[in-house]
Amino acid sequence: MLVRRLPIFALLAGLPLVLANCGSDTTTPGNVAGAPSGQAGATNVAGAQGVAGAAVAGATNAAGATNVAGATNVAGATNVAGAPAGGSNSGGASAGGATGGGSSAGAAGKAGSGSGGTTGGSFTLTSAEIVNGMPIPEAHTCDGKGGFGNWGVSPSFKWSNPPAGTMSYAFFMIDWTLTMGTTSNVNGYHSAAWNIPTTTTQVAKDWALADLGTGVKGINGGYYGPCPPSGTDTYHMIVMALPMASYNITATGTGGVKSTYDMLKGVALATAELTGTYKTKPKP
Repeated sequence: MLVRRLPIFALLAGLPLVLANCGSDTTTPGNVAGAPSGQAGATNVAGAQGVAGAAVAGATNAAGATNVAGATNVAGATNVAGAPAGGSNSGGASAGGATGGGSSAGAAGKAGSGSGGTTGGSFTLTSAEIVNGMPIPEAHTCDGKGGFGNWGVSPSFKWSNPPAGTMSYAFFMIDWTLTMGTTSNVNGYHSAAWNIPTTTTQVAKDWALADLGTGVKGINGGYYGPCPPSGTDTYHMIVMALPMASYNITATGTGGVKSTYDMLKGVALATAELTGTYKTKPKP
């Protein structure tokens, strides 16, 4: 009799072990970032519901990042954000869905395309004759000869990378020392040109208003070279990118350059500047 009861005791002794192995997960609970999943031992990613042992959309997308954007895999599990797998994730790449009932994830989708600025980079102004921040060559000042009387030959200019929406340009030559000093002197507003078409992005040395394009308007020939009254002044050569193709401006003189500059500066999409210094030669 003792021998026959031993199997029964052994069976009863093993019962707690069987009960202890019963999981507390229900059919499809959401796990938290890599914690064991629910039903059938599936591994979830970032809170997805475990279903039928499938690994939830853990494929790496074309951008190189793990797709945690929340795609629904084929097995029906959902990630955090809840968007369908195979659709576009936030980086613009389509993520593959997980294989239903299995443990392998689908292949990553193709990377999405994006667009940046007009040409990329900053709106810039350069000159072959003037190095930014350095003295302006004498030929382009009132001590030079040719060009616009005693005010020097206009240097070449080139501007690039205008912002999106640019419809025209304007150019200004300003004595920054006179106009932006403690006491502003209107005579420091040397010259202006506006309604420059977007087809013009550079001018050769010794240019005039007509060389900037059809319909261009200006004051003092567009370029009026440096001629500081005393000491060394700093000059700003400025190109503005504007949102309209033309502006009806009738201003004249240095005061007109100032009013035009103030008005267009208020609507400009961007400005590109080149600076230079000059000290007038002593007169004999």
